[in-house]
Amino acid sequence: MRKAESPSRCSAGPIKRHLPLLFLALIAVPLGAEPPAPQFILETEPGRAAKQNLKDYQGMNIKIIDEDGNFFCYAPTLAKSPFIQREDFLSDVPADLGKQIYLDLSPLLLPRLNLSSQELGNLVSGFSNNYVFTGVTLQPHSEETLSHVYVAAANRKKKLNLKVTSPAFEKYIFGYAGTDPILTRSPDRWITVETTETVALGDIAFSLGRALDKDLWTLSENHNLLLYRAVQHHPKGYFLPDDPSSEKLRTELLEISDSKLPAEKKPVANLVLGPSADLKFTIPQQFSGITNALTANGFDIRVTFETFMDKADLYYVVGREAWLDNLKFFDALLRLMDSKRSHVYVPVILHPWGEIRNLRRWKKIRKHFHIPDTEEGWISEIPAFLKERGRKIEWGGGVLPKGAGMTFLRSEPIRHAGGNIALSELVGTQTLALILQSGNHFLVNGYPLKMEAGYVLSRLAGGALKAPTLAYVSAGKFRTAAFALEETYLSLKLPALDLPREWRMTVYGADGIRAEETAVPGSEAIDARIKAGELLLIEAVLP
Repeated sequence: MRKAESPSRCSAGPIKRHLPLLFLALIAVPLGAEPPAPQFILETEPGRAAKQNLKDYQGMNIKIIDEDGNFFCYAPTLAKSPFIQREDFLSDVPADLGKQIYLDLSPLLLPRLNLSSQELGNLVSGFSNNYVFTGVTLQPHSEETLSHVYVAAANRKKKLNLKVTSPAFEKYIFGYAGTDPILTRSPDRWITVETTETVALGDIAFSLGRALDKDLWTLSENHNLLLYRAVQHHPKGYFLPDDPSSEKLRTELLEISDSKLPAEKKPVANLVLGPSADLKFTIPQQFSGITNALTANGFDIRVTFETFMDKADLYYVVGREAWLDNLKFFDALLRLMDSKRSHVYVPVILHPWGEIRNLRRWKKIRKHFHIPDTEEGWISEIPAFLKERGRKIEWGGGVLPKGAGMTFLRSEPIRHAGGNIALSELVGTQTLALILQSGNHFLVNGYPLKMEAGYVLSRLAGGALKAPTLAYVSAGKFRTAAFALEETYLSLKLPALDLPREWRMTVYGADGIRAEETAVPGSEAIDARIKAGELLLIEAVLP
């Protein structure tokens, strides 16, 4: 990296499965183009950057400061307590590598380092004066901070990468969507920083990024989680650690990318969100069951804020009652559910994270699902378990903050009014409705729901999950992956019409080592037991 010339130093009831249009959408999709080969960025420390062999990498992400405030570059802005100037390693990084060089500034956002928004912007400008590099990497922060960095980077023609971390990313996207629903101010590239606890956060980030046509990259210390993403999303690239294991991992990721299996264009599920100033739960807590129900049924999710995509194959609409007070959007929702006006005949799942009110436009929703006026009121209680066929399915429950819970909808009055209760459970002394059905429209009552609830929600989207599971599942016609959070049973109906002669099933142990490979007949049904941290890869064996 070249310095400037002269710087100075320094109980679940049966749900009817009459969704033939959805089934056709799952099996009658055209093949898409082959995804491009992924790129790889090496995550490295400043002192090692000049010595790296980047033959197999497109560039480096260099951590120029540690969490104790030690920085390894020329930066007059940091010439104050608690920062400590160390050797300037950046001057030793060659500038003519023809590679992407990113400076990782994420530790600077730690509160104890006390760097102002303007100072952070000045720092990016100063780096641009003194070094040759591609851009900077940052974690989500306040609107003021990101605005200063955006301006400084854009003025110097530098790219900005944003790490997707929880809960900072939730505050970023939900807050910005309130004034900028298409997030036009978002960075050039999002990098999902994945752990086993935040898989749903990655699902939302990829789904929103694709809707906005943003580059999505990923990094994780979990080998199997990266392989799962390679199957599910074909990320644009990966950030890999600077250690010997990266070479093996890079090879396996390329093998998945270079597979001769046909490319597949999946049906699209439009997950419609609303901005929120009061996030009671993080994305991993709120969305795990929802996203897993959709991806297990072979959907490619696209996230939008208060808008509906044209010609999606399924719509899943979530939001608090205050969000649905947006009358323009509420009217669009009512039109969508009126097939005579919208000509939309695919499943629509409405999941309000607040009271199903008995006033104004809510009355039309209630009439659609035959909810009488007697059924109203908000209770801060959700059944912890459902009972089905002698087993318990984790649904909700736990200690809920104010504002979480469900609407008091008794099953019997709704049935007497002509409503169809697809799911109910005893809460206290009352049997309450948890899911209502009207044709191929569904109303889900209660939040937040646990991950196992995805088994029931899966039925609304096609019924791929045949049993509760604690594995994330991404299904396809030719390749399916399941990543287990705990030891779990997986019973899956694959979304394939022309079944292959056989499936090749490969298990990667929790340590990332390929442990087992077997072949099974090409049935649409897959049953397996996988241990915590394992990845099951199911691939079609084609002629």
